Formats: sequence, C-alpha cells, structure tokens
Amino acid sequence: MTRQAAHIAAQKKGTNWCATYTSPDNSGTGASNLYVLDENENQLLVLNLCEHLEGCSRFADWGTAGLDWNSQVLAYTTRRGRYDLFVLRPWWGARLVVSLNDLSMREFAVDEPHFIEFERKLVLERLVALVEDHGESSASDDSPSAVDCRQDSALHWAGMIELYESVPLLLKLEEMLGGSYALL
Repeated sequence: MTRQAAHIAAQKKGTNWCATYTSPDNSGTGASNLYVLDENENQLLVLNLCEHLEGCSRFADWGTAGLDWNSQVLAYTTRRGRYDLFVLRPWWGARLVVSLNDLSMREFAVDEPHFIEFERKLVLERLVALVEDHGESSASDDSPSAVDCRQDSALHWAGMIELYESVPLLLKLEEMLGGSYALL
C-alpha cells in the first residue's frame, strides 16, 4: 500500500510560528501543497508548490502517493526585521519564502546572508546532534523551528551550502558508521 506524504506547513503556536507537518487532505495531491495554519489548524493559506517553487516541475516527481519532492528538505520559520517568515528549501536549492505577517510570497536572493547564516547554523547543529547520538536518529528535533532537517538532509545540505566546518563531523560520522551512511 502506498502511503501519501504529509504536507509541510507553518503553524501559529501562541505568539510564535513553527514549521510542522499536516496530514494529507485526501485530495490526491500528495505533498504538493504548502500550508499556513492558525492555532486551531484552520488553513490561512495554501500554495501549490509546482506553481510557486522554482524548479518544481523539473525536479519533483509524481508518484502513486502524490508529488515526491521533499527528501533532503530544509523547512523552517525565522524572523527577518519585522517579518516572520516561513522558508522552504528543497534538495535542488531553490528557496520559497512566505511572509507569515501578511501571507504573501517574498523574493530574496538565494545567497541572502540572513538565510545562509540560519541554514548553516541549523545544519551544523543537526550534524553535532548526530555525532553526539553516535549516528542514531533522535526521536525529536531539538530545534523548534526546523521541521525537516533529518540526517540525510543534514548530510546533503552540508555539501550544498559548502559548510566546510562540518568536515570533521562528517568524518567522525563516517568513522562511527563504518563508512555507510545507509545506516542513518
């Protein structure tokens, strides 16, 4: 049986926003939408990813469970100036930014320093946690703003964002796992 993927969402939690997953809506769309939800999980905004995410039609694949695009993804909330932002980065490097203040899309350069710095910190923290957990998957992500920086995402993004300071951690992981990242 094929299981439909969950949708990535930003959800209001008290006065803050967090990145999370929301259950499939049985629409047959798989994980092809990005949602912004209020505290009661009511939809404030729904974005079709292939319409708004650069490269989606080229890199994402349709399968029996819907759109397959969210392996090795970074999705997080952050604050830049007066804006609360929800940021989505699929494995191919595009960046989709939604202002949670006015529910609008925002344009930022891929090399925007605010996001690069945040992503570097997020990936490095995840790699440190992996080494501290001896390569084991921890039950939860300690970062309240990271929805999906799993082990494979952290390994992938360390290279994508040229996180040179992660090399000692990656070597330690390789040593701990006997050279096989398949164990992650």
